[in-house]
Amino acid sequence: AAIGIVDFAGEVHQLAPTADTSAVLAYIDGLLQGQFTALYAGMDAGITLLANSAGEGKALVTFTDGNDNNSPSHLTPAYLKERLESPDPGGRHIKSFTIGLQGHDGVDPEVLTALTSETGLAAFPETVGELGKVFEHFSRAVALSYHLTYVRNRQPIPENEKRAVRLRIAAETR
Repeated sequence: AAIGIVDFAGEVHQLAPTADTSAVLAYIDGLLQGQFTALYAGMDAGITLLANSAGEGKALVTFTDGNDNNSPSHLTPAYLKERLESPDPGGRHIKSFTIGLQGHDGVDPEVLTALTSETGLAAFPETVGELGKVFEHFSRAVALSYHLTYVRNRQPIPENEKRAVRLRIAAETR
């Protein structure tokens, strides 16, 4: 599995997806806290990074301690949601998870919840100590998510012959 990082304190910077754990840790260790939060610009860059990656499963985990106060005005939650709901060039969807840790400016749970995907989650831990449980919960959700697409031929179905498609999914948990 490869991990990419997009940091968005003031300006957006990124580490391309890599399987090199030491490179990821070194990048994280070098991060500096900024005065501003370019949350929407960071998420936009993360979506682009994932859309252009060859990975089969794609998850965007957004971790912030503040509200957006430094992104270009065209980057809105609605725009990001639309990008998240559109498949990448390979037809794959990006799962979006958000974590809002209370910072100086606070976080907006409504916005962060709206920025999750159909199979994503939002969490709002009150302390850094609660983050481990949040990441564990998210990792289980990533492993248990499936996106199903039904495609049929182009033959028209007469109005009086339409039928519902039903899916039955059975799973065992361990």
